[in-house]
Amino acid sequence: FGGVNEIGGNKILLESGKSRIFLDFGMSFNLHFTYFDYFLTPRKLNGMGDFFELGILPKMDGLYRSDYIKHTGGLKEDRKLNGVFLTHAHADHSAHIHFLRKDMPIYASEETFAILDSAQETGAPGWNEFIDIKKTFEFYKTHRGTYARMQGNLSKMSRDLRTIDSPVEFDSLIINSSKVNHSLPGAVGYIIETQNNSQNTGPRIAYTGDLRFHGYSGHETEEFVKKAAGSDVLIIEGTRIDETKTLTEQELKSQLSDEIKKTNGLVLANWPIRDTDRLISFFEAAKENGRILAINTKQANLLEKLQNTKSESDSNLLPKLTDKNIRIFLTRKYWGLIDKDNLPHESVREMDYLGWERKYLKHPNMIDYRAIRDNPSEYVVRCDFYDMTELIDLRPDSNSKYIRSTCEPFDDKMEFNERIVDAWLNHFGIQKTDTLHCSGHAPGLDIKRIIDEINPKTIIPIHTENASLFAQLGKTCILPKLNQKIEI
Repeated sequence: FGGVNEIGGNKILLESGKSRIFLDFGMSFNLHFTYFDYFLTPRKLNGMGDFFELGILPKMDGLYRSDYIKHTGGLKEDRKLNGVFLTHAHADHSAHIHFLRKDMPIYASEETFAILDSAQETGAPGWNEFIDIKKTFEFYKTHRGTYARMQGNLSKMSRDLRTIDSPVEFDSLIINSSKVNHSLPGAVGYIIETQNNSQNTGPRIAYTGDLRFHGYSGHETEEFVKKAAGSDVLIIEGTRIDETKTLTEQELKSQLSDEIKKTNGLVLANWPIRDTDRLISFFEAAKENGRILAINTKQANLLEKLQNTKSESDSNLLPKLTDKNIRIFLTRKYWGLIDKDNLPHESVREMDYLGWERKYLKHPNMIDYRAIRDNPSEYVVRCDFYDMTELIDLRPDSNSKYIRSTCEPFDDKMEFNERIVDAWLNHFGIQKTDTLHCSGHAPGLDIKRIIDEINPKTIIPIHTENASLFAQLGKTCILPKLNQKIEI
């Protein structure tokens, strides 16, 4: 139901005997932004109706939350699915769990749930109820005998979240997870044992999710490939099947360090907020040059959530918020009171910040724009498209540099945003590096290696715009079609 002839949007329904599971339940950016924009959005008042009309969600009984179903109608509520298994917390694999019923078991790594928790807590209200649900379209009777709309804590319901740290068994399926390296912690692939309708052993299926060898925890991908060896069917991502080479994260870190070394003024750095491998690279590169890495409150929240997990993984490589080389950069918000000394009470300053942000006002590693403005050569500051106005407070001079460590713009919106960034940089005379980036996905040669080492009878390429290239790799290749069943 997604990930076909596009990068992302994975939704794969696997049925064996009486058992039914979804592998990922992500958002298709291609389809979503065909109809919507940042200001033209689906109508909450219509529940899932807008999504069904446009084919963004599959219309299936027993899958979705009861408050939406009762409001929009058209579906039965009885649950007919054993669970949803997420590979990782990127939106194109997980964002549409917002619509799932509260008693739907959702399986993922502990780090994936931590990242989703951070995304829900720090994101704008909307379609991001990943960890718990707030009932919509329901009323309650007040003590005065009148009716009010249910909201806040009265409407809150917990989801059925299950950490996948051991095999999960259903009637006709056994699902094993194995960590893989991607650009964020907690990514897993799945290896699934099946039984056919006569209860005899069926095909063994491996599903990669998104993966690579060239990150800091590339050994996890190596281990997954070993465990998946001999699988009958390999459902494999092919984001970069048409590319041959890639930088490793270590090589990229060296390039970042060289650029920082050549800069006398402030270093501004843009990287994807959930790309924790890149955070590590910038942190280490800053340290090597005697600089401090300043991050925003959203990234601080993400670091805290990850460091509260018990998992022994690449999240343990992340810097702690108490590290002497980390600062939490609190920007001016709302009334801009962070630098005001004549306030009637400290609580007035706190009103400028959201509830989850306020604790950072008293954090020992908190700084505001004045510390960076007065000592620009001491800092590397995370600064993405939405932070450009902070340059007015930071006052970087022409000795400063902007390092973009994200993928190249691939649509009109991204190109438009990049032109805006260039305008800000030109206004302040800030130097701009060529893009310094390494992908979270394996290139074609590594994909071929994965296929050769697993040696499946059949490959099913997804999460790619070049699925036909897989047919050249010497294996039986089934090219999936959207919303159509594949029998194995």
